[in-house]
Amino acid sequence: MNWRAPGDHGAAGGAVESLFSATAVRDRCATLYQAGLADQLTHLRINGSRWDQVLRRNADQVRASFPTGPIPIHGRLNHLRAPTWDLASPLLQRSGPALIDAVAISVLIDAGAGSDWTFEDPLAGRIGRSEGLAIAAYRALESGLFSATATPFETDADALRELDQGDLSAAMQVRPDNPIVGLPGRAALLRGLGEVIHGGGQTRLCDLLCHDLFGTDWDTLGRTGTARTVTADHLLQWILDRLGPLWPGRIERAGRNLGDTWEHPLAGGEGETSGLVPFHKLSQWLTYSLIEPLRHLGIEVSDTDQLTGLAEYRNGGMLVQLGLIELREGLPTAPVAPEDRLVVEWRAVTVAALDILATRITPYLPERPDIRMGELLEAATWPLGRQLARHARADGAPPIRIQSDGTVF
Repeated sequence: MNWRAPGDHGAAGGAVESLFSATAVRDRCATLYQAGLADQLTHLRINGSRWDQVLRRNADQVRASFPTGPIPIHGRLNHLRAPTWDLASPLLQRSGPALIDAVAISVLIDAGAGSDWTFEDPLAGRIGRSEGLAIAAYRALESGLFSATATPFETDADALRELDQGDLSAAMQVRPDNPIVGLPGRAALLRGLGEVIHGGGQTRLCDLLCHDLFGTDWDTLGRTGTARTVTADHLLQWILDRLGPLWPGRIERAGRNLGDTWEHPLAGGEGETSGLVPFHKLSQWLTYSLIEPLRHLGIEVSDTDQLTGLAEYRNGGMLVQLGLIELREGLPTAPVAPEDRLVVEWRAVTVAALDILATRITPYLPERPDIRMGELLEAATWPLGRQLARHARADGAPPIRIQSDGTVF
């Protein structure tokens, strides 16, 4: 099966295919943000008087996170780094296929774990949430869980296709007293990844990526030493197209599963795309997360600002905690489904507000006049959202809790 390059899907599905891009995410979210400014949203208000506070707090967070030196781009490998331990460096010493496949697997099990799950690691200690999931994935890779021959850090399509949920549960130390949210969804995503790789005629995701984007496998690409470049949006479109079959069927148009796309009557659009808001959170998170390892392997990812901020609960929670986003009925007391209009509005306003934050923060952060979206996510919005949540709630949960199946957030 050959990958269809962007714009090569035929006229019939062209409108629907347009939803599979960062541009569509940005445009539809901006439309809902404008509706919020006009006080037309069902559940949210936008309090523009809070922008100064939002900008000041995020600028201060950048200084606290990275007082000097470069800021790494937001990505999964950062969750394997801490002041007293580092699991990213040994992973970066692995071969191209081992590194790329490891990052992809780690991202696909990275949806919110809930407040009750932690992972006990001999190096990092007991740790939960994103860092705990990253370490759990690292240890599972180290054990050879995703290799048919149980070879450490090797992955192959057949092992992924046959992944047993019980084995994944054991690797993630899930027990009745250590429950994790969305385990079946995570296992299904990894099995689906194996099917995608197998259907593409490859055994490793890295080879599928190299074949589709550069017309060769990794081993040949590595031997030639030829400089290669891919734009961030092109990489995202490859992920959306190739990995699209992984996502559970939700909304479908023109025979295409739209993945992380939801309905809102004020979203704009025409025809089959009318009233649809794409977010593609995990796909964009994977795109961000592949930038560092691809660059490490000699493949430049350019135009990273084509990607949007991520529609997830740390970024969105920060905006709620600082008062830019106000809820008309107050904070819900029970978890809310991702298709609920409240969640769609919250996520859309978050994405649009992150774009605005990126354009307005320079006067508040004059020492970093060229800070980019990927750096802001890493140094400011995400850690600030977590910090505010911890100060507000003992379990560090976001202000709006989401019903998660392990495939959206």
